[in-house]
Amino acid sequence: MGYAKWIGGAVGWALGGPIGGVMGYWLGKMFSDDSLSMESAGTLGGPKGRGGRNQGRSTRAGDFALSMVVLSAAVMQADERVLKSELDYVKQFFRTNFGQAQAEQLTLALREALKNPVDVRGVCMQIRANMPHAKRLLLLQYLYGIAQADGNVDPREVDLIRRMAAVLGISDKDRASIEAPFHSDKPDPY
Repeated sequence: MGYAKWIGGAVGWALGGPIGGVMGYWLGKMFSDDSLSMESAGTLGGPKGRGGRNQGRSTRAGDFALSMVVLSAAVMQADERVLKSELDYVKQFFRTNFGQAQAEQLTLALREALKNPVDVRGVCMQIRANMPHAKRLLLLQYLYGIAQADGNVDPREVDLIRRMAAVLGISDKDRASIEAPFHSDKPDPY
């Protein structure tokens, strides 16, 4: 059943765009590996409407979490190395904000996302269309936290996050305000 991940990814993409593709691939891989049951795997997706699409335009916790997984992987790979400090930061954030059980599922999803190329622009466009502005600002702050987790904010990470912010519809002023505390050469604004 090695094709389950690809079938899941294709169906997910068709029904839910880039985020759906990542989620479908991940779920397909889980089922082909028999690593999680159907019941536990379904907790990330939330309720679905007709045709398998998420109901309404607002995001649920699972959508926000999967967005974080996909974009986390992109930022972690931006400097061409994934460091333990970055992974620890992400895992701690997941545990604190989503609880231990969902954090474990999200960590598995992150491992898969790190192995596969991601359409960052497509994911950001989907997030922009479905996530309130305030949550997008929080997402951006979290991404800068990943970039700083190793004590060094790499210019490639900053460039990627700035491009993400533009596609997410975050103004340069808001982005600069969120980015400022993460530069080590500037005094702490607090």
